[in-house]
Amino acid sequence: MTESATKLMIHMIAASQIAMLYWLTAARMMRLVDATFFHKNPAWLADHPEFKQRHATPKIALWSLYALGAAWFALLAYSAAQSDRPDLLTVLTFAPTLAWAGLMLCYAGVGHYRVYRKIPLPERRSAQFERRSLRDFVHPAWTTTCFALYAAAILAYLAGHHLGLIATHVLAGRMAGFAVIVPVGVATLLYCVRRKRQPIDDAWGPAYRQMEVRGNVVALYGCLIVVGWGMSQDFFGTAALSGALFFTAVNLAMQIIWLGFMDSRAVKLILDRA
Repeated sequence: MTESATKLMIHMIAASQIAMLYWLTAARMMRLVDATFFHKNPAWLADHPEFKQRHATPKIALWSLYALGAAWFALLAYSAAQSDRPDLLTVLTFAPTLAWAGLMLCYAGVGHYRVYRKIPLPERRSAQFERRSLRDFVHPAWTTTCFALYAAAILAYLAGHHLGLIATHVLAGRMAGFAVIVPVGVATLLYCVRRKRQPIDDAWGPAYRQMEVRGNVVALYGCLIVVGWGMSQDFFGTAALSGALFFTAVNLAMQIIWLGFMDSRAVKLILDRA
């Protein structure tokens, strides 16, 4: 693939990513966050419909997201015209997603004080006695093997550096990657197992948490495949994986999964109830 074709492909993937997050699913995502707050006491909200009307998704927040998406598109167009700025295109492949995640966290944080804390607790509170142990959703051998392989890879790189097989700058880069993947993977897995019941659980059923946990384990094994490919390059000098091809495959997979989730029956049911 020529350099110009590669750049065009990356621009198209980045553009579809911006359109998906900032335009296509923006309103639905904000309503989904609001539905999580309203789930606190549905009976009280049924008696006070004016509260939900007064605290509907703020239009200014939604239109701000639309405007920011347009700004990202303008920057992407500028990047396409500036062939001598490859660093700008690199930033635009991940910065819009990180900015969207930060904005959603801010929206949820503001909503916690604007909506959630103003809804009283139910008069009769019920406890959920469903089991929330990791072994209830996935066999312990899968997670044990997964993290044992990560530990083996880290030890292999340290041993390789000690024996002079791995350069210091390569070791630093790989360790930085492990420092992101392993803690984030553990934190996400624990959150999926221990989090409180949410509207998506009521809409999808008990299978949702199991799917969520197993999906995270699959993602961790997917990262291990990338780690294995990197080790084959570093230790045995195999052909390097094309960065553009890897980015395109991962990004398209994430977009398909996200669109499928946002268009799922469970999400539609939550929004209809809200």
